[in-house]
Parts: sequence; structure tokens; C-alpha cells
Amino acid sequence: MSLSNFRNYTSLELDLPPGPTIVKGSNGHGKSNLLEAMYALAIAKSSRAALERDLVNKASLENLIDGFSYAMVGATVLSKESRERLEIHYRSQPSENDDGFTTQKFIRINGIPKRASDLVGRLNAVLFSVEDLDLVFGRPSTRRRYLDILLSQMDSKYLRTLQQYQRAITQRNHLLRSIREGLSVPSELDFWDDQISNTGSTITAERVKAVRSLSETSRPLHSDISGTNEKMCCEYLSSSDIQSEEEPSLIEKSLASAIWDARNKDIAQGSTSVGPHRDDMKILIEETSADRFASRGQARTAI
Repeated sequence: MSLSNFRNYTSLELDLPPGPTIVKGSNGHGKSNLLEAMYALAIAKSSRAALERDLVNKASLENLIDGFSYAMVGATVLSKESRERLEIHYRSQPSENDDGFTTQKFIRINGIPKRASDLVGRLNAVLFSVEDLDLVFGRPSTRRRYLDILLSQMDSKYLRTLQQYQRAITQRNHLLRSIREGLSVPSELDFWDDQISNTGSTITAERVKAVRSLSETSRPLHSDISGTNEKMCCEYLSSSDIQSEEEPSLIEKSLASAIWDARNKDIAQGSTSVGPHRDDMKILIEETSADRFASRGQARTAI
């Protein structure tokens, strides 16, 4: 693994042996930054930073090379089938933004420029941190993001479908506001409604399968870890009237109907109110919603 001007690291070359590795050090010495770098190679973005400029070592921003600062995180990933070099490069330059710099990100796989979506799934990783308690107590968006990262690492088709869905939602929301202002007509929504129901049904079906699998797998593990007979399960909560046993084709019909029914409301508020971007996953302990009644100890066990 290689780091250059990433967070508090100016330079690092690290060989990790097969099997478990324990990283030990004092506070502020870069343990979390090292894990962040590893996970960034798995999901093509930081798990902590809101701005990619925050990933760049501050000292390098004060010592520009031809007007730029450069940072990199990379690793050679070995598996039974392949050996790949994965790299994320960051290039920063002064700007008039509030933080004073604009940072661009570039992906390379075996030295070849690639899209960020091409990186996802090359290195499968699961990150467990203090912030993961938000999966129980946090916003629905946190749980949706968890499911999307999980599924995107497993299937690149899911990631592409998710990106298509997100673009369609963005375009529909722009159009909704334009209709509200009298600049467009409602019939223009038909195209985007079809796009959203088509891609959204695939996303929903895959999430439902994942939640069902998580529930079945976690139930016996939860009992072993907690040392109790408490029963844990997970449920997928749809923003439209979709049953968990439905096939994608049936989900598409239900979603299309829900989008149509919400059209007037969506125009009034200027945003799309139904679809997988509004869905949630509920964690239940003893058939009771964990976000309302679980102790922090119970939440840690569940996660």
C-alpha cells in the first residue's frame, strides 16, 4: 500500500501480510487515516471527508509544484485470480472557493485511467466504526447508503443502475420546479417517470434481497454475540406500496403507479417523494424498532 500527501501522511509504503493485521499507535498518529485510505480504494471515495480537498496533506498545499498539489492513495491487490494496482490521485490548485482550493480526483487501474465506478468492487471491504451506530439511530439516508455500498461492491450492474436512477431523479426534480414556475408542462414528466420506475424497481428488488439475507444471517449471530434469546431481524421499508416478495416487473408497476399518484404533490414541492431514494431499512429487536427503544449496547451488538 502507498500513500502520498494523504491526510497526515507525506509518504508511506506499507506491506500487509496475509491474515489479520492490528494497527497500534497513539491518538492523532494516523490509524483512522490509514483505514480511510484503504476503504477509499474499495468505494472510490472517502468515508469521512465531505470535500476531497480535506484528504490532501496541508503542508503540500503550501508547497505547490507548478501551481498544483498532488496526493495519492494506492495498493496492489492480490487474489487467487488476479493482481491489480489500484490508485486514486488527487490534484489540487488554488481557487476562489471558500476553502481556497479546488481538488480533482483521478482513478487508475493498472496504470490505465478509469471511471470511479470501475474501481468499486475491485477491493471488497467492510468498515466498522463508531459512526456505524447511525445505522440504528441515524437518518434513513445512512441506511440507504450502507445498502448501496454493499450491493455496489458485489455487483457493478447495481452501481450503474443506481447512477442512472440518481441522474433521472435529478432531472425530474429540475423539471418539477420548472413546471411549478410555469416554464414546462406536466406531460414532460412521462419520460423521467418511466426511467425512474424502471431503474428504481431493480434497485428496490436488489435491496429487498439484501435485507432479507442480512436478516437471516444476522439472527443466529446476534444471539451468539448478545448471549441472550433476543430475536433480531431487518425489514425493508418502501416509500410506495411495494411488497417484499414482488418481482422487479411487479415492483415497476407499483412504483410507476405511486409516482403518478404523487405527481401533483411533487410539482407543488419541487421534488420526487417516492422511490428507493426515499426508502429505509428498519432494524428490529424483539419485534421492536431498535432506533426507538434499543440501548447503545444493544445497537452495537446489532451492528
